[in-house]
Amino acid sequence: MEVSDLEGKVLGLYFSANWYLPCRSFTTQVLVGAYEHLKSNGSNFEIVFISSDEDLDAFNNYRANMPWLSIPFSDVETKRALNSKFEIEAIPFLVILQPEDNKHEATIRDGVELLNRFGVQAFPFTKERLEELEMEEKEKRESQTLINLLTNHDRDYLLGHPAAKQVSPSLASIPEIEIDLNFDINLLAKLVRILDVLLYKFTKKFFKVYKILPSISF
Repeated sequence: MEVSDLEGKVLGLYFSANWYLPCRSFTTQVLVGAYEHLKSNGSNFEIVFISSDEDLDAFNNYRANMPWLSIPFSDVETKRALNSKFEIEAIPFLVILQPEDNKHEATIRDGVELLNRFGVQAFPFTKERLEELEMEEKEKRESQTLINLLTNHDRDYLLGHPAAKQVSPSLASIPEIEIDLNFDINLLAKLVRILDVLLYKFTKKFFKVYKILPSISF
């Protein structure tokens, strides 16, 4: 695909690596499903993968699971420039760029968190849409019921005992009970992100040491 074909699309720049388990988990369990859902609905959404893999084989094996575009593994200059521009300190990291809008405030840097929290409902990742979702989330916290506590935007049922197929009286049949959950979800997200950064840095250093161990004689 020509880069010019991306004009007018909501673009996700996906920084990730095959060697890091949280990357593989987010890719296969969240991002692939969200991408295919949005594409099947005709959404003007595209993703470009920026690899932090150690070698070409790892890059090709990882990319085989991705239905989107990629920066060539050999283009180290572009990858380094993108990592520097968006100050990538931890992966997985998903930057969202809005079409026809190159203003700094229009760039979304927490795409991973948004997809984990809101799923495809976060699309098109505009400031207005995210404010709307934040308000809905706040309203649910302030007036918590079993329905919005035990379900999400993709599911309104519970699984039954393994012998049964599933409990399908949608949760609407359960009497609503007010439950007070007063916690700061934004603070929790920040703490999780800090842990992600620390885990990523540790894993990256450990991986490099592990690779040179066979060449060290004791």
